[in-house]
Amino acid sequence: MNRMVKNTTAPRGRPRQFNEREALDGALRAFWTKGYEGTTLDDLVEATGVGRPSLYATFGDKEALFARCLRHYVETMGAITTKAFESAKDAPSAARAFLRQAVLNATSKDGPRGCFMSCVAPATSDEKIRAFLASAYDDAAAMIGKRLHDGVGAGELPRDYPVQTRARAVLDASTSLTLRARLGARREELLAAADDWAALLVRV
Repeated sequence: MNRMVKNTTAPRGRPRQFNEREALDGALRAFWTKGYEGTTLDDLVEATGVGRPSLYATFGDKEALFARCLRHYVETMGAITTKAFESAKDAPSAARAFLRQAVLNATSKDGPRGCFMSCVAPATSDEKIRAFLASAYDDAAAMIGKRLHDGVGAGELPRDYPVQTRARAVLDASTSLTLRARLGARREELLAAADDWAALLVRV
């Protein structure tokens, strides 16, 4: 991901007069709400509270800022989902926790609905960003797959359980749930659907 972000820093001797994390939160919200193409530089200036010169000096151009927002999303919302997944007591519970946390993230009152990674970023035509998204999908599938594989070894899942196929199915189910959230489905409805998906995909 670091290759996607231009190495731009504020000029020496001119300390920043803003909180970078808060600025990223604002930029992420703007991109998440309007999409990459629909978000203008004026939108970003308003959302971050940072003037154009400082915005460029700190984050680079619009493409670089979008890439930083992707990484910021992974480090914040993505980390919450990973923690819920890793904290579960067994493989079936982990898959259920992954899906339910995806729903909770996608229906949070503190941000736009849906998932920034699956509902917004894929519409971007930039090749580097799309490559990052594909890599992130593979990483998530590998994480889920390892837990399911361990679950087979621990006797939590059948010995003939199709680990890799179901790992990607769990990830695809989370994408479907977050898309429905983006379209306005209620949290309670989506949590029930998450439980149904988990029971279908990881039943013993």
